[in-house]
Amino acid sequence: LQTIPKVPELYHVGRSCVTVSNCEEQQITSRISECLRQHSLSVIFDENTAVCETSNHTKFIVKIFEDEEQFIVEVQRRNGCSYTCQKLSRAILRAAKGSKALPESLTHTVPVSILKKEQEQEEVVKVDEEKKKEDINNALHLINQERRDVRMLGMSALIDITAKSHISVESLSFDFISKYILQQPE
Repeated sequence: LQTIPKVPELYHVGRSCVTVSNCEEQQITSRISECLRQHSLSVIFDENTAVCETSNHTKFIVKIFEDEEQFIVEVQRRNGCSYTCQKLSRAILRAAKGSKALPESLTHTVPVSILKKEQEQEEVVKVDEEKKKEDINNALHLINQERRDVRMLGMSALIDITAKSHISVESLSFDFISKYILQQPE
């Protein structure tokens, strides 16, 4: 920046701003630049404005104005995640004032409702797998019977189980099936 412009007469300063006094403009801009670099933001500088974008495509701008003996630093979100923008905005405004930036994670936590739903889905999958194993055991038990019609019923059941579940022969455990089919006395 060559010179920081004064606040325009009819300009409304947003809520996300700080005033910095007793400091040179070069110090403020270097603090903000360092903060942007630490957070690995993509930045395009244009006069007194820095257009920033995060890796998750949250876009916001940082503006600096001069107002008498002090400077005003303002952050405005343009689009994207408001939570991410809020965290970065606070870090940038703290940096502009010269405060130590708090180490905050920008990772998003997964809501409990989504975690609960995923756990329920995993439980359903486990129950389905146990039911499939039980069905296969029952079909193999029928195949091992002496009567021919019962064996045919067992084979039919095994075909139905694999067809309904879209189980390919390759995905079945050959050890599991072979102990019932191949080890039978002839």
